[in-house]
Amino acid sequence: MGNAEQPGEISSGLDRRRTVQYEAWAALRRTALTATSRLSGVSVQNVPGTVRKILTLIARGINATGVHLFQLKLDSEQTGVVRLKFNSGAAIDAAVLPTLNCFQFHLFSGPVQEALLSHKIATVNADTLGGGRIVSGLIKLTNCASYVLCPIRERGRLRGILGVACPQPVDDCGLGFYELLQLNGGMLLSHVLRTQREKSRRQKLRQWRRIANQACDFAIGLDQRLQICSITEFGAGKATPQLKGLRLVDVVTRNFHGEVQRQIGKAVAARRVRTCDFQISLGHERPRWYLARIEPSDRVDDVHVTLYLTDNNPDKVLQEGSAVANGSISEGVSTKLTWPDEHRVFSSIETTSAGNSDLLQHVAKTNCERGFC
Repeated sequence: MGNAEQPGEISSGLDRRRTVQYEAWAALRRTALTATSRLSGVSVQNVPGTVRKILTLIARGINATGVHLFQLKLDSEQTGVVRLKFNSGAAIDAAVLPTLNCFQFHLFSGPVQEALLSHKIATVNADTLGGGRIVSGLIKLTNCASYVLCPIRERGRLRGILGVACPQPVDDCGLGFYELLQLNGGMLLSHVLRTQREKSRRQKLRQWRRIANQACDFAIGLDQRLQICSITEFGAGKATPQLKGLRLVDVVTRNFHGEVQRQIGKAVAARRVRTCDFQISLGHERPRWYLARIEPSDRVDDVHVTLYLTDNNPDKVLQEGSAVANGSISEGVSTKLTWPDEHRVFSSIETTSAGNSDLLQHVAKTNCERGFC
């Protein structure tokens, strides 16, 4: 019994463990407040650096040998890829980094997958190596005794993991500790996802601007009264007319007022893009045809709908000319179909070149012999 722990020693050990636990909780609360203040006004370009610094603060606060933020993209079958986005420590070895940058979710062990999908913490101890090949590699990489995987959800879906490498075996750290881990990881991942969405939006905007510069002359923003409240230059450049402040009916020719207003109303009601042709009269110039892409606005601002305008006047004028010509040809053909045969013959003779006089005389003589003269 000489080696048995005395009650005082047991109590002292529990106190030390509880003190370490409280210190870890307090550190995670501080990092959560730090993350809130630093990420609230950070620009998209500075989000990665800020996330790395906060992961480092988490690692120092809970005495972890490494903290990793993973992003997941799973399908309806709960399979997909996992990517290491950021880590708290030094740069990961180049031989290991490609594996962590993109790997399949099923490379986690079955119990780890089940825990994460159930929104539960998964803990893997170094002596068991039951987390799968990836977790085993992370334990070896960070030289830790336990590796904790904390699931992060967004809108009810598993979107990330906060991995924590602990230098000592992890017992029960308490529900509050894991909730604080999820809080920190959730804030970091939400800003990472926001950054990705913003980059994607900017890329689409650049692509649309390149297309618009080639296919669109300018755009006008209309408020709910259909008054022009903004002008955006595209292909027309400096030649873009200054229409801000005017009403749409001031620039659209009168006979198109009703149709344009109907199309705008349909686009706004259905929240879908529509197109229509109409004529615009700018100053003392003759009305010109424009093709309009009518796009309702999703923003909460003064712009109610945006019209992307492309000058298609040459095409419309050509179409109108072709329609008139086709109408004349159709009328002429119908008239010729009512003529007698002899008039068809003489009509064909009249269209023959004057240089073929011998042929003309031969045809005329033949027709006289047939009694057409």
